[in-house]
Amino acid sequence: MQFRKRDLLRVYLEDMKKIMIDNNQRDEKAIVRSGLGQMIAKAKQLKCKEAERERGPFANMQLLRDALEKLDKKGWKRSYHQRLFHEDFLKACVRIFWKGEEDGRFAIDHQKILQTNSWEHLPQEVLISTPRRFGKTIGVSMFAAAMLYACPGVELSIYSTCKRISQKLLRNVVKFFMIMIESNHKDYGFKVIRQNMEEITLQGWNGEGDQRTVNSYPSKVNIASVHACCQCFACFAHDAQSASGAFVHTEFNSRHGPCLMNFSYSVLT
Repeated sequence: MQFRKRDLLRVYLEDMKKIMIDNNQRDEKAIVRSGLGQMIAKAKQLKCKEAERERGPFANMQLLRDALEKLDKKGWKRSYHQRLFHEDFLKACVRIFWKGEEDGRFAIDHQKILQTNSWEHLPQEVLISTPRRFGKTIGVSMFAAAMLYACPGVELSIYSTCKRISQKLLRNVVKFFMIMIESNHKDYGFKVIRQNMEEITLQGWNGEGDQRTVNSYPSKVNIASVHACCQCFACFAHDAQSASGAFVHTEFNSRHGPCLMNFSYSVLT
Protein backbone atom coordinates (compact mmCIF):
# COMPACT_ATOMS: atom_id res chain seq x y z
CA MET A 1 0.00 0.00 0.00
CA GLN A 2 2.79 2.39 0.89
CA PHE A 3 4.60 1.51 -2.34
CA ARG A 4 1.53 2.33 -4.41
CA LYS A 5 1.18 5.72 -2.70
CA ARG A 6 4.79 6.58 -3.53
CA ASP A 7 4.22 5.61 -7.17
CA LEU A 8 1.10 7.70 -7.37
CA LEU A 9 2.92 10.68 -5.83
CA ARG A 10 5.83 10.28 -8.26
CA VAL A 11 3.47 10.09 -11.23
CA TYR A 12 1.59 13.14 -9.97
CA LEU A 13 4.81 15.14 -9.56
CA GLU A 14 6.04 14.11 -13.01
CA ASP A 15 2.72 15.19 -14.56
CA MET A 16 2.88 18.54 -12.79
CA LYS A 17 6.44 19.02 -14.01
CA LYS A 18 5.39 18.31 -17.60
CA ILE A 19 2.49 20.76 -17.29
CA MET A 20 4.79 23.48 -15.94
CA ILE A 21 7.33 22.87 -18.71
CA ASP A 22 4.58 23.03 -21.35
CA ASN A 23 3.22 26.26 -19.88
CA ASN A 24 6.68 27.83 -19.77
CA GLN A 25 7.34 26.83 -23.37
CA ARG A 26 4.02 28.32 -24.49
CA ASP A 27 4.76 31.54 -22.60
CA GLU A 28 8.22 31.75 -24.14
CA LYS A 29 6.79 31.17 -27.63
CA ALA A 30 4.15 33.85 -27.04
CA ILE A 31 6.80 36.30 -25.85
CA VAL A 32 8.99 35.52 -28.86
CA ARG A 33 6.05 35.91 -31.25
CA SER A 34 5.06 39.19 -29.61
CA GLY A 35 8.61 40.52 -29.72
CA LEU A 36 9.10 39.46 -33.34
CA GLY A 37 5.79 41.05 -34.27
CA GLN A 38 6.81 44.35 -32.73
CA MET A 39 10.20 44.24 -34.41
CA ILE A 40 8.62 43.46 -37.80
CA ALA A 41 6.04 46.23 -37.41
CA LYS A 42 8.75 48.74 -36.45
CA ALA A 43 10.95 47.62 -39.37
CA LYS A 44 8.05 48.06 -41.80
CA GLN A 45 7.36 51.52 -40.39
CA LEU A 46 11.00 52.57 -40.74
CA LYS A 47 11.12 51.09 -44.25
CA CYS A 48 8.07 53.13 -45.27
CA LYS A 49 9.69 56.29 -43.88
CA GLU A 50 12.94 55.58 -45.73
CA ALA A 51 11.02 54.93 -48.96
CA GLU A 52 9.27 58.29 -48.58
CA ARG A 53 12.60 60.04 -48.10
CA GLU A 54 14.13 58.46 -51.20
CA ARG A 55 11.40 59.61 -53.59
CA GLY A 56 12.83 63.11 -53.90
CA PRO A 57 11.36 66.63 -54.04
CA PHE A 58 7.74 65.62 -54.62
CA ALA A 59 7.80 63.32 -51.60
CA ASN A 60 9.44 66.03 -49.49
CA MET A 61 6.72 68.49 -50.45
CA GLN A 62 4.13 65.94 -49.36
CA LEU A 63 6.05 65.45 -46.10
CA LEU A 64 5.71 69.19 -45.47
CA ARG A 65 1.95 69.05 -46.03
CA ASP A 66 1.63 65.94 -43.86
CA ALA A 67 3.59 67.65 -41.07
CA LEU A 68 1.27 70.68 -41.12
CA GLU A 69 -1.78 68.38 -41.10
CA LYS A 70 -0.34 66.57 -38.09
CA LEU A 71 -0.39 69.88 -36.22
CA ASP A 72 -4.09 70.19 -37.08
CA LYS A 73 -4.72 66.83 -35.40
CA LYS A 74 -2.53 67.55 -32.37
CA GLY A 75 -4.44 70.54 -31.01
CA TRP A 76 -3.05 73.26 -33.33
CA LYS A 77 -5.76 73.34 -35.98
CA ARG A 78 -4.92 76.00 -38.54
CA SER A 79 -7.46 78.59 -39.57
CA TYR A 80 -8.74 78.80 -43.12
CA HIS A 81 -6.50 81.80 -43.80
CA GLN A 82 -3.41 80.15 -42.28
CA ARG A 83 -3.91 77.26 -44.70
CA LEU A 84 -4.02 79.75 -47.57
CA PHE A 85 -0.86 81.44 -46.25
CA HIS A 86 1.00 78.12 -46.11
CA GLU A 87 -0.06 77.15 -49.62
CA ASP A 88 1.18 80.48 -51.00
CA PHE A 89 4.42 80.23 -49.01
CA LEU A 90 4.99 76.76 -50.46
CA LYS A 91 4.49 78.08 -53.99
CA ALA A 92 7.15 80.73 -53.42
CA CYS A 93 9.59 78.30 -51.79
CA VAL A 94 8.98 75.23 -53.95
CA ARG A 95 12.28 75.60 -55.85
CA ILE A 96 14.21 74.98 -52.63
CA PHE A 97 13.15 71.33 -52.77
CA TRP A 98 14.93 70.97 -56.13
CA LYS A 99 18.26 72.51 -55.06
CA GLY A 100 19.79 69.10 -54.48
CA GLU A 101 18.74 67.78 -57.89
CA GLU A 102 20.75 67.88 -61.09
CA ASP A 103 20.80 71.07 -63.16
CA GLY A 104 17.67 71.57 -65.24
CA ARG A 105 15.56 69.14 -63.21
CA PHE A 106 13.23 71.86 -61.93
CA ALA A 107 12.49 73.07 -65.47
CA ILE A 108 11.73 69.51 -66.53
CA ASP A 109 9.40 68.95 -63.55
CA HIS A 110 7.78 72.40 -63.73
CA GLN A 111 4.60 71.29 -65.50
CA LYS A 112 4.27 68.23 -63.28
CA ILE A 113 4.58 70.46 -60.18
CA LEU A 114 1.67 72.61 -61.41
CA GLN A 115 -0.51 69.61 -62.26
CA THR A 116 0.25 67.69 -59.05
CA ASN A 117 -0.61 70.65 -56.81
CA SER A 118 -3.43 72.10 -58.96
CA TRP A 119 -1.51 75.37 -59.30
CA GLU A 120 -1.77 77.71 -62.26
CA HIS A 121 1.66 79.30 -61.85
CA LEU A 122 4.55 79.64 -59.38
CA PRO A 123 4.83 83.25 -58.19
CA GLN A 124 8.16 84.19 -56.67
CA GLU A 125 6.60 86.86 -54.44
CA VAL A 126 3.64 86.64 -52.07
CA LEU A 127 2.12 89.69 -50.35
CA ILE A 128 -0.44 89.17 -47.57
CA SER A 129 -2.19 92.02 -45.74
CA THR A 130 -4.23 91.20 -42.62
CA PRO A 131 -5.50 92.85 -39.41
CA ARG A 132 -3.91 92.24 -36.03
CA ARG A 133 -4.28 88.91 -34.21
CA PHE A 134 -4.71 87.05 -37.47
CA GLY A 135 -2.31 84.20 -36.72
CA LYS A 136 0.61 85.37 -38.83
CA THR A 137 3.36 84.72 -36.26
CA ILE A 138 2.05 81.25 -35.36
CA GLY A 139 1.61 80.55 -39.07
CA VAL A 140 5.24 81.51 -39.74
CA SER A 141 6.42 79.27 -36.88
CA MET A 142 4.40 76.33 -38.22
CA PHE A 143 5.70 76.74 -41.76
CA ALA A 144 9.30 77.15 -40.56
CA ALA A 145 9.00 73.95 -38.50
CA ALA A 146 7.55 72.09 -41.50
CA MET A 147 10.39 73.30 -43.74
CA LEU A 148 12.89 72.15 -41.13
CA TYR A 149 11.17 68.76 -41.05
CA ALA A 150 10.76 68.17 -44.79
CA CYS A 151 13.43 70.09 -46.73
CA PRO A 152 16.99 68.66 -46.74
CA GLY A 153 19.84 71.15 -46.28
CA VAL A 154 17.56 74.11 -45.61
CA GLU A 155 18.57 77.16 -43.56
CA LEU A 156 15.94 79.49 -42.10
CA SER A 157 16.54 82.99 -40.72
CA ILE A 158 13.73 84.77 -38.90
CA TYR A 159 13.94 88.45 -37.88
CA SER A 160 11.45 89.51 -35.22
CA THR A 161 10.37 92.76 -33.59
CA CYS A 162 12.56 92.32 -30.48
CA LYS A 163 14.72 89.78 -28.67
CA ARG A 164 11.83 88.48 -26.55
CA ILE A 165 9.68 87.82 -29.61
CA SER A 166 12.53 86.26 -31.58
CA GLN A 167 13.25 83.83 -28.75
CA LYS A 168 9.57 82.98 -28.37
CA LEU A 169 9.24 82.39 -32.10
CA LEU A 170 12.20 80.00 -32.07
CA ARG A 171 10.67 78.16 -29.12
CA ASN A 172 7.45 77.83 -31.13
CA VAL A 173 9.36 76.44 -34.11
CA VAL A 174 11.03 73.86 -31.86
CA LYS A 175 7.70 73.03 -30.20
CA PHE A 176 5.93 72.44 -33.52
CA PHE A 177 8.89 70.45 -34.85
CA MET A 178 8.79 68.18 -31.78
CA ILE A 179 5.08 67.57 -32.39
CA MET A 180 5.84 66.60 -35.99
CA ILE A 181 8.47 64.04 -34.94
CA GLU A 182 6.49 62.91 -31.88
CA SER A 183 9.40 63.96 -29.61
CA ASN A 184 11.56 61.18 -31.04
CA HIS A 185 14.57 62.41 -33.02
CA LYS A 186 16.08 58.95 -33.50
CA ASP A 187 13.11 57.22 -35.13
CA TYR A 188 12.69 60.10 -37.59
CA GLY A 189 16.39 60.24 -38.46
CA PHE A 190 17.20 63.59 -36.84
CA LYS A 191 20.05 64.54 -34.51
CA VAL A 192 20.50 67.84 -32.65
CA ILE A 193 23.90 69.33 -33.45
CA ARG A 194 23.55 72.74 -31.82
CA GLN A 195 20.79 74.59 -29.98
CA ASN A 196 20.73 77.93 -28.14
CA MET A 197 18.53 81.03 -27.77
CA GLU A 198 19.08 82.15 -31.39
CA GLU A 199 19.73 78.96 -33.33
CA ILE A 200 18.91 75.29 -33.69
CA THR A 201 20.89 73.06 -36.08
CA LEU A 202 19.87 69.49 -36.86
CA GLN A 203 21.37 66.69 -38.89
CA GLY A 204 18.65 65.36 -41.18
CA TRP A 205 17.88 61.90 -42.42
CA ASN A 206 20.09 62.29 -45.52
CA GLY A 207 23.30 61.95 -43.49
CA GLU A 208 26.07 64.26 -42.32
CA GLY A 209 25.73 66.54 -45.33
CA ASP A 210 22.08 67.23 -44.53
CA GLN A 211 22.29 70.00 -41.93
CA ARG A 212 19.15 72.05 -41.30
CA THR A 213 19.25 75.31 -39.38
CA VAL A 214 16.80 77.83 -37.97
CA ASN A 215 18.16 81.23 -36.87
CA SER A 216 15.92 83.68 -35.02
CA TYR A 217 17.17 87.26 -34.56
CA PRO A 218 15.73 90.54 -33.20
CA SER A 219 15.49 93.44 -35.62
CA LYS A 220 13.90 96.91 -35.56
CA VAL A 221 13.72 99.66 -38.18
CA ASN A 222 12.23 103.18 -37.69
CA ILE A 223 10.80 105.02 -40.71
CA ALA A 224 9.82 108.70 -40.13
CA SER A 225 6.70 108.80 -37.91
CA VAL A 226 5.98 105.16 -38.53
CA HIS A 227 7.53 102.43 -36.37
CA ALA A 228 8.41 99.51 -38.60
CA CYS A 229 9.08 96.21 -36.87
CA CYS A 230 10.33 93.63 -39.28
CA GLN A 231 10.16 89.89 -38.96
CA CYS A 232 11.99 88.24 -41.82
CA PHE A 233 12.18 84.55 -42.59
CA ALA A 234 14.83 83.57 -45.12
CA CYS A 235 15.38 80.11 -46.58
CA PHE A 236 18.68 78.84 -47.94
CA ALA A 237 19.90 75.49 -49.20
CA HIS A 238 23.50 74.57 -48.34
CA ASP A 239 24.18 73.24 -51.82
CA ALA A 240 22.59 76.23 -53.57
CA GLN A 241 24.60 78.83 -55.41
CA SER A 242 22.70 81.67 -53.73
CA ALA A 243 19.77 82.37 -51.44
CA SER A 244 16.87 80.08 -52.17
CA GLY A 245 14.08 82.14 -50.71
CA ALA A 246 12.97 84.62 -48.10
CA PHE A 247 9.90 85.27 -46.03
CA VAL A 248 9.26 88.68 -44.51
CA HIS A 249 6.64 89.45 -41.87
CA THR A 250 6.43 93.19 -41.24
CA GLU A 251 4.29 95.25 -38.88
CA PHE A 252 3.69 99.01 -39.15
CA ASN A 253 2.30 100.90 -36.15
CA SER A 254 1.43 104.58 -36.64
CA ARG A 255 2.19 107.01 -33.81
CA HIS A 256 -0.82 109.14 -34.71
CA GLY A 257 -3.56 106.59 -34.12
CA PRO A 258 -4.51 103.06 -33.24
CA CYS A 259 -4.49 101.90 -36.85
CA LEU A 260 -2.19 98.95 -37.43
CA MET A 261 -1.35 97.21 -40.66
CA ASN A 262 0.43 93.87 -40.79
CA PHE A 263 1.57 92.12 -43.91
CA SER A 264 3.65 89.11 -44.81
CA TYR A 265 5.90 88.95 -47.83
CA SER A 266 7.53 85.87 -49.27
CA VAL A 267 10.12 86.10 -52.03
CA LEU A 268 12.21 83.51 -53.82
CA THR A 269 15.52 84.60 -55.35
